[in-house]
Amino acid sequence: MKYSNRRQVSVAGLGLLSMLSMQSAGAYSEDMPPLDSYDHSVSGGHSTFHYELVRTLAAAAGYTERNTLGVMDSKGELLNDASLIAEASHATDTFPSEMLATSRCEALTSGEARHPVTGQTLINDTENLYVVGTLRSKDESVAQTAFYHWPRRQAVSPVTEYHYRHTDQIEAGTCDYFSNLQELPEKNDLCRANTVNFQAELNSMESWVFNADEAALLSNNGITTPCFAATGETFSYVPAGSVISLGIYLHSLGDSYSHQACMKINKTRSHTPLEDEGRRLQAHECNSIIWHTQEEYGVDAGDPELPDMGVEYTKAAAMATWDALKLYSQLRPYATGNVLNESEVITFVNAFSLQESQQVRSCIASTFYQRILQGDNRYSDAILRACKTILQT
Repeated sequence: MKYSNRRQVSVAGLGLLSMLSMQSAGAYSEDMPPLDSYDHSVSGGHSTFHYELVRTLAAAAGYTERNTLGVMDSKGELLNDASLIAEASHATDTFPSEMLATSRCEALTSGEARHPVTGQTLINDTENLYVVGTLRSKDESVAQTAFYHWPRRQAVSPVTEYHYRHTDQIEAGTCDYFSNLQELPEKNDLCRANTVNFQAELNSMESWVFNADEAALLSNNGITTPCFAATGETFSYVPAGSVISLGIYLHSLGDSYSHQACMKINKTRSHTPLEDEGRRLQAHECNSIIWHTQEEYGVDAGDPELPDMGVEYTKAAAMATWDALKLYSQLRPYATGNVLNESEVITFVNAFSLQESQQVRSCIASTFYQRILQGDNRYSDAILRACKTILQT
């Protein structure tokens, strides 16, 4: 992940301002390839899924009160919970943790943070919240990377009894992809590696988030409790069961769908180049550039009536995010605002997923988010039309 810059546009006829993100980024639903697609250890980049979509869905689920953890925005005002959840989701990707052992959490401020190799000052794309300990490394076999960014899930969560979103093509669980592989015995893995009580990685995280179990992450080999800090503040451990832990979990939940096709086809939990010296190594579902920037959004170039191959995964991930937000609000008193009808959420998710343009996705999600805050709970195609119009000028 590399560099970022933004511009603000006014959505004509709607009287709302949308922040249009123009950044480069790397894997899952992250919208533009980085300058080096396998250097995921440098801060920057932007994901409309992990930030704008998550923020809008959180607002739609009622997370509109000011946060109680004291995290401020650039104007010195407390972020609402929807924004804080989205920032935690996005920050899960944007900060290298090899620079910081969690034992030093209290000894470092975000303003001092520099990349351990390049010396580059680390600037979080969302500018208000930093998360470390969820390393998204160039080496995707690193424990934190496999745990937070390539997690597997049981078809039904043993922690919450939640049935994950699925379709005829998308299985609810992903553990079976790595079991009973007689032709590839070295890849047999019954969701036991780096997990507690034989749970899949995502289910271990659910104990930390939904049950506020401080020990759930620490029981996994190589995994420690992440740290967070507001801009310029000292790092501290992410409290189990907090909205920040929820944001981190939502990132991993989304990634479990984004990487599902690769896990299913290639029986792997990592990206690899599509070709090596002219030799095709894998299906393109495992290629970070093709899958994450070309297939997860929009329609087929040859048939505008046919969504791209990864769109159904994006929709399932979005609706699973919606389900998790509602489930969490049943256990914690954070979501006190109005909750949208699910049909409105589905309409919005479908519109978001079918947009090829990163800027259009950012615009429609940000605009709908602002409408929700103002009490307008209906998604309208007028939002999409206005965004396309303003972006063409």
